[in-house]
Amino acid sequence: MNSLTIKGRLTKAPEVRTWDNGNTVCSFSVAVDRRFKNKSGEYETDFFNVSAWNKTGEFVSRYFDKGQEILIQGSMQSRKHADDDGTNRTYWEVRADSVEFCGRRETGRSSLHPVRKMASSRLTRKICHFNGGQHERES
Repeated sequence: MNSLTIKGRLTKAPEVRTWDNGNTVCSFSVAVDRRFKNKSGEYETDFFNVSAWNKTGEFVSRYFDKGQEILIQGSMQSRKHADDDGTNRTYWEVRADSVEFCGRRETGRSSLHPVRKMASSRLTRKICHFNGGQHERES
């Protein structure tokens, strides 16, 4: 079984690409703090590359930005390729199946879409998440 859930902050604005066949992919990176301290007494951070396809990717690119908290459910995937010098490399990334808003509501962002405003204004009571083409709200 290949399933994971991560919660972290976007390290930069999501980037969207549309392929010739019409599929859309949104790529972004998420910084996730570890739950424990290292030997120096400091928390370490892991960085995950994430890809979200089609409707999920469009949702991320529209409603998320650098520094925002995001909860991702998906799976790990690897891709192999050869560098310019012929060295074989393996690249790991998270394939996001669903994403959710989390964290505190942002202030001073009047350009937010109404759905985003509603979701982020009620985060203490409700969770709004996107799962493959439909918005869902849970108490």
